[in-house]
Amino acid sequence: MSDKEVKIEERIENEIIIGAYDNDEKFSRWYNYLFENLTFPFYAIYQVSLEESKNVNVINITEYDLCYDEKTVMVEATNKNEIISIPLMQIKNPEADEKTLEAMEDLQYWLTMGNNFDDEEFI
Repeated sequence: MSDKEVKIEERIENEIIIGAYDNDEKFSRWYNYLFENLTFPFYAIYQVSLEESKNVNVINITEYDLCYDEKTVMVEATNKNEIISIPLMQIKNPEADEKTLEAMEDLQYWLTMGNNFDDEEFI
């Protein structure tokens, strides 16, 4: 494990999900962490599918209840004057500040390590 991964894991365990006893609490803590650490607006690429991507201007985090219903953190973005809600993890190459990039990287790392917010599987 690299030094960077150790720092990410420490931040996740000691700052983000500390004391969370179920996936609902983990989701709430992740949402609050991202709400506090994502700085808007920023430009990025929305990876719609393997074949399709769109340039977007990410303008805000989607309301908690809508994110919770989907069991994923969503952001609001504009594309050709249309506001769309998209999963944060489908945002690629963000042109954002360091704090935003770090928060996105933290969530990406946590999810790629096999974690999720499903009620049926508590990790």
